[in-house]
Amino acid sequence: MRELGAGRVFGTASSARARVVHDPAEAWSYAFSREDLEDGEDWVQLRGHALAERWSLCAADLGRELVTSHDLIAPLSSREVDTIARQIASRLALGREYPEEIFTDLKLILATSKAPRPSAFSPMIDGMFAAYQRGAYPCGWAGRWPEGEIVWFVPPA
Repeated sequence: MRELGAGRVFGTASSARARVVHDPAEAWSYAFSREDLEDGEDWVQLRGHALAERWSLCAADLGRELVTSHDLIAPLSSREVDTIARQIASRLALGREYPEEIFTDLKLILATSKAPRPSAFSPMIDGMFAAYQRGAYPCGWAGRWPEGEIVWFVPPA
């Protein structure tokens, strides 16, 4: 598999603006309960919109109306991505609900590498990729979309 950052699919890690939080409760709040985004949406909904867009771009690139989740993550299997997500959650000392969220993030990042066209979601996806590169967890968006910034959780030292 090609390196995800190859060909400038993603911005460089240094180009990502991020707000860093160290409190797990604050990270949970950003991830699951804040509605700071335009139209009262939260982080989960924002990621869902980005994933839907990438899903459509992948389908167009493959010349098909429908693609499966496997199409987005191939050549990795769902089991491999799930294992990676669980390892990340464990390393960051995150709770049981996080591996599924991390799996979704990884699926979005892998789908972006397959359909590397810029979009309104590119800064968010770049920030997510940069967070994982640096050992952080992208847990939310601070401010109104799209003017705000991504929020990263970094465990306390």
